[in-house]
Amino acid sequence: MLNIFISRVRKIRNAIDKAMLNIANSIFYKKQNQIIVYDYYDKNALVEVKLKKVPENIKNKTLSEIKLRDKYNIKLLFIKRKNRVITDLKENIRLNNKDIILLIGNKKVIDKIFKNYIV
Repeated sequence: MLNIFISRVRKIRNAIDKAMLNIANSIFYKKQNQIIVYDYYDKNALVEVKLKKVPENIKNKTLSEIKLRDKYNIKLLFIKRKNRVITDLKENIRLNNKDIILLIGNKKVIDKIFKNYIV
């Protein structure tokens, strides 16, 4: 009986710790990009990235220069920019600050490219 109680307390404590970490991230890392995972498929994930700031490694590069698909096996599905959604992803498009992008690919690789914390 005591073991069940201790197990439940640990689960509650872990949930509180996770909630506090998310709150701290939202307060202290407002300038960092935000990654939201919608679903996993083996090693791949459907991921939304809210670009607060375009990372230096891809800043001022076109989609053809970044080569998400060829180099990283990541598929960019669309870019939401202000009030419009761009689905016709021409190779000369550049990612801008405040863009929201939807990607499918390896979650670890996406994290490395966009250098963010996870929500």
